[in-house]
Amino acid sequence: MDIGLLRATLDRGLRAAIATRIGRAPRLFDWQPRDGMPLWCADGAITYDVIWQHDADARRDAIIGVFESNVQHSRAHAACRALRRAGFDGRRGLAVVESYGAFPTIEGRLQSLAPGPRLDEIDTDVEVAAQRAGLWLGALHRTDVGGSLLGARDIGADLDTAVSRISRAAPEWRGRLLELRTAILARLGLQRAVPSHGRFAPEHVYVSPGMVTVDGLTAFGLCEPERDLGSFIAAGLVCAMRGGCELGLVACRNRSFLDGYHAAGGNGTVGRVSLWTTIALLARVSDLARLNLLAPSHVPGWLNLCARGVAA
Repeated sequence: MDIGLLRATLDRGLRAAIATRIGRAPRLFDWQPRDGMPLWCADGAITYDVIWQHDADARRDAIIGVFESNVQHSRAHAACRALRRAGFDGRRGLAVVESYGAFPTIEGRLQSLAPGPRLDEIDTDVEVAAQRAGLWLGALHRTDVGGSLLGARDIGADLDTAVSRISRAAPEWRGRLLELRTAILARLGLQRAVPSHGRFAPEHVYVSPGMVTVDGLTAFGLCEPERDLGSFIAAGLVCAMRGGCELGLVACRNRSFLDGYHAAGGNGTVGRVSLWTTIALLARVSDLARLNLLAPSHVPGWLNLCARGVAA
């Protein structure tokens, strides 16, 4: 990454973000990564402290840079803007982060700091927080907002990516992966379409008093509601099976999440949730392979779990 290009791109984006907030260009302006954070990272988020002045007093804001390769940052930016116009701006206690722009040259986007802890960091009153996450998703699925209709070709391309990445980590299982891909696509025929987050998971949900805020909309589109339910469930399964959280906590969180979702008028069939959980599991395992965190000896267990999901 060219440091000069990176710094110039960030400076331009951060200035534009402040101008968006206050409706005009700031008179004085400076910024730096928070607490010794690097200027940029290949996969992750950086908090930038921005100091600016327009009238008399200098002010400080925190703006988040989200960096990830091979995702559609422009789609996340457009989805955030559309959803905020559709009412996910905090006035009803439901929000998406405010997006300030996508920057393909540095594989990232800039967005507002979401208030409150992430759902996967909450260990008290988990049921209440998870239920509120379900209410947020139920509201999304009942919102009239446009988006690209995702079909079998889109899902097939995602599955091809997963097969390729996992096969590089465990080439002896490529045949089994291709069989699984074929079985998934045979059952996929999309039955209905609602606005779908696409990567809905506890790490993208922030819960604070009176507010639920969501980010990570790089896979937003119109798809089956079960896509988001399966994504949420798969995230918890992977966390538990890798030892990052207790299975009992995940099960409790999932129950409360589904209670909130159904209370908000959402609905999904068990068979379709299982199918989409399998698709999300493959994506998660693919991410592990991309980050060199997938042990080849664990691949058979993941594939057995996915096979059960397709057969459900």
